[in-house]
Amino acid sequence: MKHCIERVFSVLAKAIVLCSSLSILLLAPNLLYAQELVLKTGTTEPEKASVSITKTTDVAGHSCCVIAPPSLIEIFILEGDVVIRENLGGNSVPWLAFDPMAVDSNLEFIGQSRATVAGFSNILTVITGTIYQDRITGQITIGADDGLPTGAPLIHEFTFTPLTGTEFFITDIGVPELALQTALGGYSIAEVEVEDENGMPPGFSLSLDAGGQGGTDAEWWLVMLIGGELFSFDINTGLFMPGLTPTYQGPIVDIPEAVRFWEFDIPPGNDLTIFFGLDSILDSLVSEPSLIGTGFHYYF
Repeated sequence: MKHCIERVFSVLAKAIVLCSSLSILLLAPNLLYAQELVLKTGTTEPEKASVSITKTTDVAGHSCCVIAPPSLIEIFILEGDVVIRENLGGNSVPWLAFDPMAVDSNLEFIGQSRATVAGFSNILTVITGTIYQDRITGQITIGADDGLPTGAPLIHEFTFTPLTGTEFFITDIGVPELALQTALGGYSIAEVEVEDENGMPPGFSLSLDAGGQGGTDAEWWLVMLIGGELFSFDINTGLFMPGLTPTYQGPIVDIPEAVRFWEFDIPPGNDLTIFFGLDSILDSLVSEPSLIGTGFHYYF
């Protein structure tokens, strides 16, 4: 471990790799992803799912004239968006035409479409859903803008179940946690050898136990060393930028729940070091005598 720390210091003029605090969470929420399970991305082929309508609310009797949901649909999950469409090649269910829907940190999504329904044009349909590891559940509201006769919508509560198995929608990515306790002092970097670039972690999470030092000012650092290049996390842009710069200068606070940093925009390489650390001297320099921290060195 020591040789890795020395290598980092020599490249950074005695600096390391660090992370962020509760204050940073407020400044860069787009980089934080707190779920233990995350959506698969990069699916290039649609996956079929069966449709089960668990409850229908139709106070105005629209079911006689509105096309019901099909028994099968197709689902894509691409780069954090979900796409739901008909399983058939035609357009037999006109309201089932939703644009890609962003999935939030609670694995929930919402989308809408407009189509001619039961002879009435420009009818709004809204779909809401929650993604679980083995299914998607939610609600479809046809006539959500009161456009159907009497103004009452037709509401279907549904469950979509993938035909390919329970691991279709979500996968555990095994993100390493940088857990730091201020009372322990010192710093260390764990060595992790992986087989190839596919073994590199897709992100990291962090937690901090202030150990009674809450409120004490410190420099917070989040730095990555890739090959011989150093990158520091910048809270203004939400990106890792070249060079060595403190991520934040301010009070130490507890981060009891591990917070995930997701989808680092980093250059490819076979060597990556990341370090989460604090030092008590606010001079925009890594002060080794006062530095505490923890990190990982991945290589293949």
